[in-house]
Parts: sequence; C-alpha cells; structure tokens
Amino acid sequence: MPANIATPYRYAAPNYRSRLLIQRARDGMVLFFVFMTILESVKIDIGRMANLKPFIIVILMLAFHYGIMVRRFRWRPEFNVFVAWWLSLFIPAIGGTIISMHHYLVIIMGQLLLLGYLTLTYTYLYDRENGVIKALNALIVIGVFCAALSFAQIAGYFVGIDLGVSHAETVGFPRAESIFTETDWHAMFMGYVALLLTICGKHLIRQPLHFQIALVGCVMSLILSFGRTATFAYLGCLGLFLLVRRRFGIIAVGVVLVFMMGLSIQLKAPFVPHSLIERFNIMETLEDSSEDAGALDSRLFALEMTWYFVKQEPFWGNGAGSIQALVDRMDLREKYAHGGIMNAGRGGTNLFLTSLFDSGILGLLVVIVLVFVLFRTGLRSYRTARDAKLDVQRDVALFLVLGLLYFILNCMSNNFIRYPLVWLHFVMLFLYHRQLLEYFRGGAHAHPALR
Repeated sequence: MPANIATPYRYAAPNYRSRLLIQRARDGMVLFFVFMTILESVKIDIGRMANLKPFIIVILMLAFHYGIMVRRFRWRPEFNVFVAWWLSLFIPAIGGTIISMHHYLVIIMGQLLLLGYLTLTYTYLYDRENGVIKALNALIVIGVFCAALSFAQIAGYFVGIDLGVSHAETVGFPRAESIFTETDWHAMFMGYVALLLTICGKHLIRQPLHFQIALVGCVMSLILSFGRTATFAYLGCLGLFLLVRRRFGIIAVGVVLVFMMGLSIQLKAPFVPHSLIERFNIMETLEDSSEDAGALDSRLFALEMTWYFVKQEPFWGNGAGSIQALVDRMDLREKYAHGGIMNAGRGGTNLFLTSLFDSGILGLLVVIVLVFVLFRTGLRSYRTARDAKLDVQRDVALFLVLGLLYFILNCMSNNFIRYPLVWLHFVMLFLYHRQLLEYFRGGAHAHPALR
C-alpha cells in the first residue's frame, strides 16, 4: 500500500529551530509587556479629547486572554491585603469628608485598575516558565536602552538638538528624561535597574564585559539624572547589600569616597561642578530651601499643608487624590508656599503621610500591614534560598527585598506607590516566593523553611 496514502498521521514535534523561535517570541512578549508597563506615564492620543495609557492596553489584552479565552485567574491569599487597601479608600466617603470628588474618583478607578493589573500580571508571569527571570531580563534590556537614550539626549542638548531634557536652566545641567515624561521618573527607573544589575546582574548577563558596561551605564545615567531621592535610595540599598554579603572592604572604600565627596561639596572644591554642589548640598538647602529652585521647598510646603489637613480629619481622612486639588488653590499657596508652587507628586509627597491624609488612621494601618506582608514574603524567600545555599535564587530574592526598600525610600519624597512598575515588583516578589515553594515541595510536603 502506498506510504503516502496508508501511513497514519503522526504529530511531528517541533525541531530545535522552531522551539527556539517560539521561545524567542514568548520572551519578546514579556519584553513588550514590561515595556508597556513602564510607559505608564505616557499618554497615547486616540482622539481630540481622549487618550489611553499603555499599561491599560496591557490590562485589556490580559483580561481578554484570561477572562474570555482561558477563563482562569490565579490568586494569592496575600492579595486580600491589596483589596483591603482599595476598600480603605472608601472610609472618607462614609464619613462624608472628601475634599475633591473628581480627584477621588480618579484614584479609586486607578487603584482598581492596578488591582486588576496585579492579578492579571501574576497569572501571566505564572504561566511563563521562569517568568520572574524573564521579567528581570526585560527590565535590564529596557534599562540599558533608557541609559543610552539619556546619554544621547544630554549630548544632543550641547549640540543644539532637543531630544528630551529639562531643568537645564534651574539645575545648571540638562537632566535627561529618556522615555519618561519627568526626569525624576527616569532617575527612579535608572536607580532600580542599577540596583538589579548590582545584586544579580552577573547571574542574568553571561558576558562579564556586557555586565560591566550595563552596570556602569545605568549608574552613570542615574548620577547624571541629578535625581537625589533615587541616588540616595540606591546608595542606601547598596550599603545594605554590601553589609548582607559582608563586603566590608568595599564598604570602607565607599565610606571614604562619600566622605571626600561630601567634604568637597561643603568646601566647594573647584573640580566639583557648581550645579552638582547646589543640587546635593542638602544641609545648606534645608537652611534656605528657596535655593533649590522649587524642588525641595515645594515638597516641604506640601508636607506642611498635608499635615494641617490630616489634623482636621485624623479618623475619616480627606479623600485620596484631594491633595492634588489643594495644591492648586491660590489661598493655600499663599499661606504655605508664599504664592509659589507645592509639589503633590502622584497624589502626595510621602507614602505614609499621604495614606493618613487619604483614609485616616485606619487607612494608614492598612498600608503598614501591606508593607509588612510584602517584606515578610521577600525575606522568607531570601532565607529559604540562603539556607539551601542556592546562590542565584538567593541574590534574586535579595534584590526583590532591597528593590522593595528602594521604592519605599523613593516614596518618602516622590509618591511612586501607584506607578505600575512598583506593582510589577510586587508581582515578582509574590511569584518568586511561590516558585521557591514549588521547587522545595518535592511532593506533598513543603520545605520546612516555607511551612
């Protein structure tokens, strides 16, 4: 019987090249997903009076896939504390103390979208093999791209080409924006990627030379961003990393370098740029915050105003987002900022004070519990990997803990807590703990450290 007729159909397994192409396509989708998440600050115009943020596109795509096609969502018990955080935002609505209903509804809907993003992203990365590692690799690729773009923007400024810089007049040096709409966002992202590369970049980048170039590039981009909060947060997390890893020699050298730089700034050494001296001479700036061209004094004014309204409604709060409406009121600007500006960030300039302003004492307690759960999860992952002597897993877990600390420190003066990249970090923290749990189960029993 002819073979081309009688041979039954058999499934042909994809060859190596096909599997490689499929794997590259899946990795590319993770890269696209992370890139769209980071682009949250950019608005895509879809009409004269409407726009759409990239991370919302991600939510819609994932919701369609998992809600209609797959019909399966993965949920962590710890996510309930995020639900409690969202529900706590309704406390001022119950008390009838909301100052700005418009801004309040924007935050309510935005927080709900982020809660959906948390669930959908966790499900998406859970279904990807080594989803956390793929997301970290994507962050490195985007970080190196942003660093290179920032150098091009700074160079373009000096040759008369505007590729996206700001604060050149007030700071004395062009601050690059890369793909962001604000330089502080670029600085925050550069510090985050620099911390990632510092702690576990050698595990994620095979070529030592490529690793060194990426790390130096991101650190230099962070320094040239003149982002003080991001720089200090990176240095603080770097110090903790060195302490945990017992790199005491490097700590000693670093302390000496920091001392020499601080002394040079205080003495206004001629080899230190004047703009750098003015930017990082914090003590002198605190004595006269007006010298800071609005960066520090505007935050101090906003904090003072926020504390005043916290005392008015310590239990019910004043409604999330209402700070944004208050800083635009001329009477308050005259009272607290002498007619100048007040910085509200993304609804506030301090995470915990803003939470107290938004939803009162109960809302603040929920946020504190949320932060506690996040740190507890990350520390459990780190201890488990360390005790099992898994170097790669230990360093990834350590980055997730210190990365969380990095964002918390940034949120002391720039409230980035509602930025999707921060929520992506939450997802990776929970998912990595889950992956370690499954790795150590070995059947029906979990590893003792995870019980």
